[in-house]
Amino acid sequence: MKMKTALCLAAALPLIVIGPMTAAQAETKPAATAAAPGAMPGDKAMTCEMIASERTGINDAVLATAAKKEKSAKVRKSIFGIAKGMATVMLPGAALLGGGSPLGSLAMQGASQGAANALAQGGNGAAKPAAAPEPTEEQAARLQRLDSIGAYRQCQA
Repeated sequence: MKMKTALCLAAALPLIVIGPMTAAQAETKPAATAAAPGAMPGDKAMTCEMIASERTGINDAVLATAAKKEKSAKVRKSIFGIAKGMATVMLPGAALLGGGSPLGSLAMQGASQGAANALAQGGNGAAKPAAAPEPTEEQAARLQRLDSIGAYRQCQA
């Protein structure tokens, strides 16, 4: 009998310690999600200069992110070029070693030729034009909010 009581208390203890959600806690969650996208405290007091300054800051952040992505793409492309050069030099030599048998040599030569072709075709695509940098969803929502505040205040663009 004592074992059953202990099990019941052990099961009920987390419910007692954590407790149910109060009405005040339940009311705060919908209020937080009801705010307009991109809205921040102090939006109503923003001047045209403050709006322009914040827009410039967001645009600079978007451009900096795009520059980082472009730099990492260049690094990946250069690494791909090195790997392509190594495969072009190494794979034909490996085909000659081929394991001693004529069939093994032929199989190795076919595999190396296929790999060399795949590497050669993979990096020779035409250079893609640089796409315009895109802001994140949060940045886009904030920019829209700043646009609407600027339109309301009749700020110059």
